[in-house]
Amino acid sequence: MNAELVEAGKVKDHVLAVTNHELRTPLTTILGFADVLLTSSPPLTDDERLDYIQRIQQGGRRMSRLIDDFLFAATLQSGALQMSTSPIELQPVLSVALAQAGALDLTVSVECPGGLQVVTDPDRLAQILTNFLANAVKYGDGPRSVAVTEKHGFAEIRVTDDGPGVDPSFAPSLFEMFSQASRGTNRTTRGTGLGLAIARDLARALGGDAWFEPNHPRGAVFAVRVPMP
Repeated sequence: MNAELVEAGKVKDHVLAVTNHELRTPLTTILGFADVLLTSSPPLTDDERLDYIQRIQQGGRRMSRLIDDFLFAATLQSGALQMSTSPIELQPVLSVALAQAGALDLTVSVECPGGLQVVTDPDRLAQILTNFLANAVKYGDGPRSVAVTEKHGFAEIRVTDDGPGVDPSFAPSLFEMFSQASRGTNRTTRGTGLGLAIARDLARALGGDAWFEPNHPRGAVFAVRVPMP
């Protein structure tokens, strides 16, 4: 019990540290540009004013996404998240995930058997796949692909990119809460490190699992397994 309390204390400290940093950064941006708008002398030009308002808007949206991630992770871990599973066709879910991840403008090859059905909550599966695809867009390079295979009563969906991949020393921590890697084509991209942890917990709650595989000769593969009817 002492060991569990120590670990819980470490998690709490980590949550507070991440919250302090990730929420304070956009908040500082919002307050800073708001102060300039109110007190600027000489008066700002219309273009400057519009630029500052857009920066305030971006900061507000980032705070909203961060708070949503924290609240969703807490709801998921408490077991209070409501999900509704039923047999559905997989292909439309893949299309939704591609759109939500902003990957429609990229060349992403999709291989999925026609008419393949899975037993899942389509919104939650799309959430998992959107996370994987967004990571492939942010941190990976082309070519990118989504491939579906059938194995032992499950559909295995693999999102693959040809980027720098994941450092082997970091790979075991990928799906832990607040884990963040420094490798990728866009190192300025920031977040809470909750996305992959949420994806794995969702996959397990849906009766499957999520994991990482190195791509060969380079790149990353993020996969999710969901049951079939």
